[in-house]
Amino acid sequence: MIELSGAKFLYEKPAMVVSEGRKKYLLVGDIHIGNERKLAEAGVHAHDLPHYMASEIDSLAAENHAGTVVLMGDIKDSLLRPDKSEKRQLDEFFYALSKYDLKAIRGNHDSYMGSFGGVEWVDEFLTEDFAMMHGHKWPSETAMERRVIITAHNHIAVEIKDRNGRTRNEKAWLVTAANDANIDKFYERHRAGYCVTMPAFNNFITGMPVNRGFSDRSNISPLFRNSLFDYERGRVFTLRGEFLGFVKDIRG
Repeated sequence: MIELSGAKFLYEKPAMVVSEGRKKYLLVGDIHIGNERKLAEAGVHAHDLPHYMASEIDSLAAENHAGTVVLMGDIKDSLLRPDKSEKRQLDEFFYALSKYDLKAIRGNHDSYMGSFGGVEWVDEFLTEDFAMMHGHKWPSETAMERRVIITAHNHIAVEIKDRNGRTRNEKAWLVTAANDANIDKFYERHRAGYCVTMPAFNNFITGMPVNRGFSDRSNISPLFRNSLFDYERGRVFTLRGEFLGFVKDIRG
């Protein structure tokens, strides 16, 4: 895995830990509570999924001595106001993690949340070197002055083909370098050298593989659509830390 000082990609987990001094932050994104309804319509019954995800997050935070859990957006699945069932699931999810300092970053699915859950809702969460956001909006000027941008939103995945020609989709990490010339068109100052795009934490959401002949530049992320970071030369890694290649080389 590429070396990013202060950032640790957890082995075989769609989560990472950011460390600064004695502080440690566990980052997970795209939880999509309420997604079970879509699964049920497709004949897949995932019982108590929010409880399972909260338990997994609790275990990862404890194992890595992280006192703060950063939820990287799209905490709920519905684009609308949460109904009674979703509110109950969200309440239980937040309560299960209430021992931690929770930072809830607003994603494009997190409308009508306000101060829901008694947690701090923000558009960005910044430390000295890292800027964390969902990824569907332009970063602030202050965020671009951090060394590393971390986003979720794109549900990074890769299509793997075995020796028998069978294919499967796996969650993956995408690490892209800054395109300074394009960043300078939009920001007077910046220090951001890399952007890390996370896979979805929800086990039932894999995502669209970056190597299946399409470009993520077509989605709503301004970071890639405007080439602030070099998507084509983005490095793709499996959850086991294996480097698969650059997007431009593995596509097709």
